[in-house]
Amino acid sequence: GALQTIGTSATSVTTAGIGLQLDFDNYHNRIDPPYGFRVGASATYRPRLLSNIGYDTWQATLLFDYYQSLWRGGLLALDIYGRTQSKYTPWLLLAESDGDSRMRGYYPGRYNGNTLITGQLELRQLIWQSLVIAAWGGVGSVFSPEDNFDTSKILPNYGAGIRWHLNTDTAIRFDVGFGRGCYNFILGLNEAF
Repeated sequence: GALQTIGTSATSVTTAGIGLQLDFDNYHNRIDPPYGFRVGASATYRPRLLSNIGYDTWQATLLFDYYQSLWRGGLLALDIYGRTQSKYTPWLLLAESDGDSRMRGYYPGRYNGNTLITGQLELRQLIWQSLVIAAWGGVGSVFSPEDNFDTSKILPNYGAGIRWHLNTDTAIRFDVGFGRGCYNFILGLNEAF
């Protein structure tokens, strides 16, 4: 089939690649660990011979999460995330403001580029049996090689939500997030991070 475009951006990408992911954590309770951390790294290479992109492309991701119990039922959670990609990565595969787990004040795709860097701090508080409320604040930036990182383009986001923990591995989550000039509603499974 033909490759469709919007302006100069492809709306259909076919690609295959090879990747490596390393992940380590020291907590047992996936939903609300009382303490612990997670460190992750991944890399993906997509050769042009296995795609309709026309270029070799790559992507690398780093992740650090930290959890600390503050008081009975109170948990502080920190998430630092970075993703970068090759210059010729097609628009459909670019890093984007996530909307579900990072930069929750922005809907997915509101901002996109070759590099995404985010940090967020969240306070979770058990209020009754398996009902938890959460409030967070964070910042992030999405940019491309021609833009470079610019501190004036750092995007704030903050919000609050409620979780119903069904067990130690599953939760139903409703968040309302706010960003610069926008907001986002999220209904999802499990914690944002």
